[in-house]
Amino acid sequence: MGGAQEYGPKCTGMSSCTLMSYGWTSHFPYLSHRHKTERLASTLLGTHRGYSSDQFNIKQVCAFWIMCYCWKRRRLWYLASKIPGPSGYPIFGQALKLTGTNEKCLKFLRNYIKKYYPTVKIWVGSWLWVSVSDPDDVETILKSTKCLGRKFLKDILDHGRAGDGLITLSGDKWAYHRREIMPTFKLSILKNYISIFQTHSFELVNKWSSEANGKEMDIFNVICYYNLHMVCSTIMGVDIDKNNQKLENYLNSIHDLKMFIMDCLRNPCLLILAKISFSTVAKKIKNYSNDLVDFTNFVVSEKISGVKNKILENKPNKEYESKSGNSKLGYLDHLVESLLSGSPVLSEEEIRGETVSTMFAGNPKYFTNPDKFDPDNFSPEKKSTRHPFVFKPFSDGPRVCVGAKYAMFQMKVMLSTILRYYKILPVGKLEDLERLETSISMTPVLGVKIRIILIRNVIEPDFYHLRINC
Repeated sequence: MGGAQEYGPKCTGMSSCTLMSYGWTSHFPYLSHRHKTERLASTLLGTHRGYSSDQFNIKQVCAFWIMCYCWKRRRLWYLASKIPGPSGYPIFGQALKLTGTNEKCLKFLRNYIKKYYPTVKIWVGSWLWVSVSDPDDVETILKSTKCLGRKFLKDILDHGRAGDGLITLSGDKWAYHRREIMPTFKLSILKNYISIFQTHSFELVNKWSSEANGKEMDIFNVICYYNLHMVCSTIMGVDIDKNNQKLENYLNSIHDLKMFIMDCLRNPCLLILAKISFSTVAKKIKNYSNDLVDFTNFVVSEKISGVKNKILENKPNKEYESKSGNSKLGYLDHLVESLLSGSPVLSEEEIRGETVSTMFAGNPKYFTNPDKFDPDNFSPEKKSTRHPFVFKPFSDGPRVCVGAKYAMFQMKVMLSTILRYYKILPVGKLEDLERLETSISMTPVLGVKIRIILIRNVIEPDFYHLRINC
């Protein structure tokens, strides 16, 4: 009695209270309350003397967390068991096989996709990857309103200063941003950009005139460089100096950030490290983000300053005479004018976030001889005979690329300008182009190498006689 009186009321340990609540101590009727608890803990943990209640509590919490985790994911595991795919290692899944170069990992994934065609699952740690190749499945996913989230990208970019844009947003905010931005990519606006596309394309043609001797050269980086200048001059309405250091830093950081995002897909641990502010990973993200934000802030500030000056000078300009929301205004013009008019569709912070997002960015069953260069594969006759979702370079459904028509206009103007003056010759073998790596979009490991030969003197063309159907 004395023992029970001494120890019974002092049930202060969490383990004791928990065990008592389940009635487990009733198995030891000859022991006092405290002795019952210690005996049970000793039995469960495999310890005797020197037992630590704190240690026991930690194990309890861990066991409870694991049970909750398994219960929460039970449906995911059940559905995943119905999808064919390789069996992975416990905890790691296929993550250990995704180490190495980006090219090696992409080759590994492509082999599995071919092996388990048309649908394959791959576990990377606790992440489930599902690849679908059947056009009907692709259509279902792309058109679904339940697959609009971009939480993975948002988790990475949230650790920097890049802000939110169409790439990372979801839900009502994403729908609102998209609704406001879509009218700025109308065909009537894009036609006004043709002369600007041709001006920059002619600069590129002129730049190559000294190298048009059949010498091998990689055109991938230079095309990206001129593409960004076109985006700034048209969508942003700001001409950037070719020697702008912010532009150079932006291009380098965009490339590095895209490669880092793919590294995170292969190694989920990087996302954990990204949340630790003093880690090397977090510092990398911050540096990438700083370069992106510095350049886009410069572009937005230049545009705001230009619009303010025109208002102060009171110069008639059809581009700014309209009220906010006018369909004749370009992308950044529309957003900035609405901001300065006192009825902003987006705040200045949101405009900067959207500007970061905007500048960011063959199967033999469906194609005859897919490894052969055959433009007829995309003729109207052949396109009409196959599923429309066999080839979707700009995606489809609610997340379809807002700049799809813009990109087609830009590519056609640039190609028509280049081919007017040069003959393009291939370099290397077809197998070289099959060596790919992915950084959100797939790019050739060895670059895009060609040889060019001048076929006519470079004379500035008449910009007003170019017509393009898109």
